[in-house]
Amino acid sequence: MKFAIVREVDGVVDRLVEAQDLETLLMNTPAGCDPHPCDNPAVVPGEWRWGSGGFAPRTLPEPTPDELRADLIAKVKQTAEEWRMRFMSPGGAKKAVYSMKQAEVEAFNALGTTLAGRLAAVLGLSATARGRRFRYALAEAAIRNEPDISKAIDRFAAGADISNAGAARIEAVEQLAVMNLRAAKTLGELRAVYAALSWQ
Repeated sequence: MKFAIVREVDGVVDRLVEAQDLETLLMNTPAGCDPHPCDNPAVVPGEWRWGSGGFAPRTLPEPTPDELRADLIAKVKQTAEEWRMRFMSPGGAKKAVYSMKQAEVEAFNALGTTLAGRLAAVLGLSATARGRRFRYALAEAAIRNEPDISKAIDRFAAGADISNAGAARIEAVEQLAVMNLRAAKTLGELRAVYAALSWQ
């Protein structure tokens, strides 16, 4: 049989317990609580309470605008992080690799205005300097048997473009939402700002 363990102080359901005997029921009823038989499947701990009319959904007071604002900003930041991870690989090491690849793209592009000029500049570097500046592109070109690093650089740039464009859009949505939530004055305005959010 199912019982709702109800707090004496406020009648709120603390937990639900399955108990076939009195000993089990008493072991699962902490001090300051009373057990009540409960066959209503809708009863949820923390959200329902026991009163003179039996079990009923708990009526929670409206938050203040400041409380709702803080809650919604936290939700926006959490959702933004979840969306960003759709465009970025998890793990600090992988993020560091992508950052170094992006640096190689920028270093390669800074070597000249034409592909031929850039490749000539790469060859003009000492082997040590070339290895330090383009270690990922050199490794990828070698493993793919490519004659130079230009195709590896193009792949790095294309991957970064896709990932960064998505992450940049999410960042912009997040910043605008937080700004609008901070500017909103009433509960209605705050809820309207949050309801209007679009992450796609």
